Amino acid sequence: MNSIKEAFEKHEVVILQSYLNDDICCNSSNISILELMPSHIQTASIHRKTSWLTGRLMLVYALQDILELDFKEVVQLIKEKLDYLEHGKPYLKDLNIFFNISHSKDFIVVAIADTNCAIDIEFIKNRKTMLL
Repeated sequence: MNSIKEAFEKHEVVILQSYLNDDICCNSSNISILELMPSHIQTASIHRKTSWLTGRLMLVYALQDILELDFKEVVQLIKEKLDYLEHGKPYLKDLNIFFNISHSKDFIVVAIADTNCAIDIEFIKNRKTMLL
């Protein structure tokens, strides 16, 4: 299996997926990334905070491999380089790294590429049909 870095260097879109784990918010090694959390997420439910944090940890994990940096270096890089395109899509300026994170229920996906990219995930509810 190719590494994340190898796929990125081949100009492939890297896609990571994960399930939520509520213990992630309690891990002290994640404190530095919490500094990136916007205020509207800080006041949200624990589920929303966990979802936000899991997506950012997945991004950091991939960037560690792509850039060959340690956790704290990647978090600092995100603080310094995070910017948004015209329609709000995030990217790391001056690095040619674009990413998109999507959450739905307990699922999270992250797409990372060297060009503008997008990903979306939606949990489809099982709806019962009613006869009238």
